[in-house]
Amino acid sequence: LGIPSRIVQLEDHIAVEVWNEPAKRWEFQDPLFDSAVIVDGRRLSATEAFELLMAEKHFEYRGHKDVFRTVVYVPRTNFSGDRMKKWHYFNYDNLAYWKVLKVSEVSRDLWAKK
Repeated sequence: LGIPSRIVQLEDHIAVEVWNEPAKRWEFQDPLFDSAVIVDGRRLSATEAFELLMAEKHFEYRGHKDVFRTVVYVPRTNFSGDRMKKWHYFNYDNLAYWKVLKVSEVSRDLWAKK
């Protein structure tokens, strides 16, 4: 559809962010829970949800809010020409492909080490 998007790995969950061109910002979208992060009717990014969670501030989201303790994304999605350690880029042996945005003190050790 021509909408820029990126995969977002959270703490024990995965979803996407889409680029909202008029607003010039990333917005979190969760197909599993048919939900977004919303504050005062405005859609937010996963990193903004992280900041709200750490500050113990309210935001709307139908899933478990603790997933925002970790926010990591894949900067690109075309891996067809790459030689990965394992066939699937979600494999933990392929963490070099992921960019860590926010990691709380209680995030999994593998993200804290990255």
